[in-house]
Order: sequence, then structure tokens, then C-alpha cells
Amino acid sequence: MGAVRTCAVLAMANTVVFAAPPALQPPEFSADIVTHDPSGTVVNPGARLYVSRGKVRIDPPNATPGFFLVDTKSTNALFVRPSQHLYMEARQSTGVTQLFLPADPHDPCGLWQLAARHAGTQSAQDHWNCERVSAGRNVGYIVGSTPENSTQRWIDPELSFPVKVRTADGTTLELKNINKAPQPADLFDIPAGYRKTAPPALDHRVKHRDLWATPSK
Repeated sequence: MGAVRTCAVLAMANTVVFAAPPALQPPEFSADIVTHDPSGTVVNPGARLYVSRGKVRIDPPNATPGFFLVDTKSTNALFVRPSQHLYMEARQSTGVTQLFLPADPHDPCGLWQLAARHAGTQSAQDHWNCERVSAGRNVGYIVGSTPENSTQRWIDPELSFPVKVRTADGTTLELKNINKAPQPADLFDIPAGYRKTAPPALDHRVKHRDLWATPSK
């Protein structure tokens, strides 16, 4: 009997020792979004990004009177205007909410495609290509339905988040000054009392202040 008990105890010990550790949550962080036009000139300074537990907040360049919120559980993006206590679905008002999402570095394609569909930039009938093209420190992909709208995206495997994007015209958006630290929960909430709206004029103003747009000279 003693030998049986000993074997049982050893088996339980082995089960504990060799049990798989729980999956680690990617770190929360904040960063600057630095945009370069095709010539390499920095444009639209002042954009910020905050990430916490699958939620993303993007504060566009200083001229934009609001911020974007994205929750990866739905991939829907909202634009919030504190000055008017309003929020609206972002949809096609900006491309960055489809790009800067927490993503599995080894399998991000389904999430990106879903985000594009929710934004209305791709339908279920459209061709979709998402191809892994590099396996260095950051994992690279080419994504898009046509060469004209394709982007190259690099995911940092530690952050499980894209840290650089290059568009078809050569514009790049890159995360700089990344600070890994807990983020205040209220950054990702719509304050109480805000109402949902969708006026076309608001969408137009947001769209033409997109991080992707080069200021007129």
C-alpha cells in the first residue's frame, strides 16, 4: 500500500510540475504614433495611443477635437467628441482603427479582415490577401484586397500589437516612445451622459483630419 501511495503522490507532483502555465496577458502600454509621408517627412504630429486588455484609444493629431476607441471583442471603432458630449461609429472616417489593434503575431489575419468589414472598407465578396512576409524580431504581413490598397504591417510579439505600418503610397505610421505601464481604465470609457449620433458633417470633418492625410501646403 505504501508503494501505491508513493506512486500516486509522485504522479500528482508530476502533474503540477508539468502543467502548462496560463497564457500571459500582453503588457498595457502607451506610445506616440509618428507618421512619415513618402518622402520621410514627419506629418501630423501629436498623435497618441493607449492599449489595455484588448482595448485601444487613439488620440489623433492635435487639431482633431476628439479620440477613437476600439474594443477587440467587437472590432467596432467609435469616435468621441468631449466638447459636445457625443460619440459615433467611426467606420471609414479613419484607417488607423483598422490597423492598430491587438493581434496574435502568428494569426492576425482574421481579426484584420473583420475590422475592415465592420468599417465598411471590405465586403464578404471582396478578395482578401494576408500573407506573412518576414519572421525577424517583429513579424511582418502584407494585407489588402488589391495592390493599390495593401499595407505592410509589423507586429511586436511581446506586445502582440502592430508597431509599424506602411501603406501602398509609402506613408508609414510607427509607434515610438513605447511606455509599458498600467493605463487608467477611464481612458477607454465613454463618459456617462454622452449620446450617440452620426451626422454626415461630423464624419466628413473627422475623415479629412485623418492621421493618414498629408496637410495641404
